[in-house]
Amino acid sequence: MRARGFAFAFAASLTASALSSRPVAVGRPGITPVPCPQQEWQLGDPKFDALPGAKAFFGQYDGGIYRIEIPDTWNGEFVLYAHGFVSNAGTNGSALRVGNSPIREHLIKEGFAWAASSYHCNGYVPGQGLLDTMALTDLFTKFNSGRAPQRGFLTGTSMGGHVTLLGMHEFPTTFAGGLAMCPAGPELFDFFAATGAAAEVITGVQLKLSWESRPRTPRKAGSSRASRFKSAAVQGPSHWKASHSGSRATSAAPQSPGARPRRTARS
Repeated sequence: MRARGFAFAFAASLTASALSSRPVAVGRPGITPVPCPQQEWQLGDPKFDALPGAKAFFGQYDGGIYRIEIPDTWNGEFVLYAHGFVSNAGTNGSALRVGNSPIREHLIKEGFAWAASSYHCNGYVPGQGLLDTMALTDLFTKFNSGRAPQRGFLTGTSMGGHVTLLGMHEFPTTFAGGLAMCPAGPELFDFFAATGAAAEVITGVQLKLSWESRPRTPRKAGSSRASRFKSAAVQGPSHWKASHSGSRATSAAPQSPGARPRRTARS
């Protein structure tokens, strides 16, 4: 019995030693993004003017088009910015464009360099957006005379906020911090679906989605307007145009004493 206990302790010590000798992982690579829509992409003009006391770099790369701005008094830190949803439908659906970080002036003033990408496709593509955004670090190092950032931060708005949250989960040791501004994602789409369905119940006004005038396929048994609204919301912001039908609707629910008057909905 004593020999068995000694053998177990020895094996445990070997395991602990092996674990402690492993190199620390930079992140958890292996993201398989949703494929880009199959269409011919048109690259826009990434040119922009640097702020006073900074240098601007722009051009094309595997991830589409990019912008990078480095202050003359660089503090050694680098901020990646991921833009929000851009529809791949409509007249400009194939046009790739890149914008500036919404906190650009603050970053340059405080000595931070920043970069942004168009991604190499439009649509709701947070996975592809993350990969294309992270690839900007190598470009930055090249333009910065080979000096890599000491610390990096990931920021984004709307779908770019989804990119930010995804990046912080998948690469937990790559970034010193992240800022997801008004992030989108599955939870947000569920919220839109729920509030849309609740609004119909409370007001009696039926939401009419932009494609409901098209020929319809027979509805499945048990399907409801709320479930169809949820399905539409999950497809993405390009389908969020809604209008109501009917001339007037009010809530029939009784009001409690002192409650504010309910608004009426008009067409």
